[in-house]
Amino acid sequence: QEDLRFSALDCLRVIAEELPTELTLNSFRFYQGETLTLNGSVPSADSQKVSEYHLALINTKIGDEKLFKGVSSPNISPVRARGNRSSTESKWNFECTLARTGFQ
Repeated sequence: QEDLRFSALDCLRVIAEELPTELTLNSFRFYQGETLTLNGSVPSADSQKVSEYHLALINTKIGDEKLFKGVSSPNISPVRARGNRSSTESKWNFECTLARTGFQ
């Protein structure tokens, strides 16, 4: 339980510290101590920041070990605008799999 608690805290710290100011983190889910799912939004003009954030999380280390053994490719999709207006916002999401597992 203690390892799970510290892994969750490490994840929270990292996702907050690495999050670019242009991105909004709308939700996250820490599932069974193994998978972290991130969902957010970004102004469409700044959507490249999602890729930068994704890369930062891939390379994150706690001590000498990577925090995540896998990070899925980000999904970025424009929010549908109402009427004839074009969308100025996009939604993004991806999953991170912790390098340390077995917390169930």
